[in-house]
Amino acid sequence: MIRKPYLVGTSKSLRFESTTWEKKLWKHLRAGRFNGFKFKRQVVIESFIVDFCCNALKLIIELDGFHHKYLISDKVRDKLLKDLGYEVLRFWDSEVDNNISLVLEKIEKVIKKRVFDLSLTLPTLSALRASPPKGGEKY
Repeated sequence: MIRKPYLVGTSKSLRFESTTWEKKLWKHLRAGRFNGFKFKRQVVIESFIVDFCCNALKLIIELDGFHHKYLISDKVRDKLLKDLGYEVLRFWDSEVDNNISLVLEKIEKVIKKRVFDLSLTLPTLSALRASPPKGGEKY
């Protein structure tokens, strides 16, 4: 995988400038809270920065605002990421706002499918899950 060094700084600044919707979803995904899988945010993959990524499952979650409605480049980007073995889930910001439970359900279904598709065995699966925070650690 080729990382573009200049994107690392951009991804860091994007973490500090998260949208309201990214913050809302991040509360559920961070620190292995979601089914124990470790997600990272604003991750550099090749020449892209993705909103959320679980490397163990090769799962990417993107949140789209209104401006994405007209972007053909998203389809091209998703195809390139798929060619790298990733599955890309896209949600509208309004979905996160109006029905976060449904968004989380959809993510959970895809996680179960990815676990099956990647033929992860139980021991492998436990090793891939994020370790729970130690007592007293803050999220």
